[in-house]
Amino acid sequence: MNPRDNVEREIISLIPQHNFKRIAEICEEYELESRSVPFYGVHLIVYLIQNNSINARFLWKRIPNEVKQSEPELAAIWKIGTHMWTRNYSEVYKSFVRYQWSHLHTPLIAALAEAFRNRTLQLISNAYSTISVVSAAELFGLSNEEAIKIAQANHWEYDPTSNSLKCNAVDTPKIQQTGIDQLGQLAGYVMFLE
Repeated sequence: MNPRDNVEREIISLIPQHNFKRIAEICEEYELESRSVPFYGVHLIVYLIQNNSINARFLWKRIPNEVKQSEPELAAIWKIGTHMWTRNYSEVYKSFVRYQWSHLHTPLIAALAEAFRNRTLQLISNAYSTISVVSAAELFGLSNEEAIKIAQANHWEYDPTSNSLKCNAVDTPKIQQTGIDQLGQLAGYVMFLE
């Protein structure tokens, strides 16, 4: 069994756990240490799932042109990313189903669709107090009925008379990060107290 197969098995085992951070780390390590072609498609999808557009763009730039041209699936993944950055929501969702994905990419594309829809739901709930069902359906890449179900599952209220949805803000966990500025500020407080 070659090392690539072992890495692929590990990636496949991490997908159901949604451990995309570890998958990205594996792809980065494999790209740096391996002599064979890295898992560019997996790597790119995982960056898109993590909403890490900067690293996705840098990855795309360092992929050799021969690989980009010889792998249509990689180009299809990149197309999804470009639609995401240009906020072309309907094309993002169409791109998810337009291509016949490989066995390795299929569950990752499903996870990307879910992550993108959840981010869109969060953005809408923070930006709108009310949105039409038609607009919500377009932004979610769903039918009107499916958009109503998703909205109601997230505690939005459906008004059938105006065919609109009253948005409630989606709670997002606050990630506390400790940066150099915060450490400097903390040091200043300590000095002040002494």
